[in-house]
Amino acid sequence: MKASFIAGFLLCAFTPFLYCQRPDHFDVVVVGATPAGIAAAIVAGRAHLSVAVVEETPVPGGLLSSGVSRADDAVVQSISGVFEDFRERIAHYYLTRFPNDPVVREQLLTPRVRHSVVMGQAWEPKVAASTYREKLAEQPNMQAYYREIPVAVQLEGQR
Repeated sequence: MKASFIAGFLLCAFTPFLYCQRPDHFDVVVVGATPAGIAAAIVAGRAHLSVAVVEETPVPGGLLSSGVSRADDAVVQSISGVFEDFRERIAHYYLTRFPNDPVVREQLLTPRVRHSVVMGQAWEPKVAASTYREKLAEQPNMQAYYREIPVAVQLEGQR
């Protein structure tokens, strides 16, 4: 069974009050590209379901790409699943792009620093947003819609 949604959205900054309808068909529609929404979408995509992620802001990641710039954890061993992959990508980003940065070098010498960039526990919002965009783009059966607001869902059959 496939669900379909009709989204009203802003086409661009030059037409901020333009409302459009566009029906698309997906097995799963995730409203909100927050860390939890992205995790749900990735898991559904890995299950070979077609997925739409609808986000009203221009960036995925919710608070993690909009200002909160560190994980709420004491140790990395407490992280698993999709967020563990995110943490590993954040660490890789800083270790490969900024190996000579004083903060990175210091944290490599003292790996138990809480909120460490080299452990992927801290990041810049733009890095979180690009990391989440990459994760969503890796799923071949997933479509992300940014700056869109879903206004209705039509179910087909019993679902």
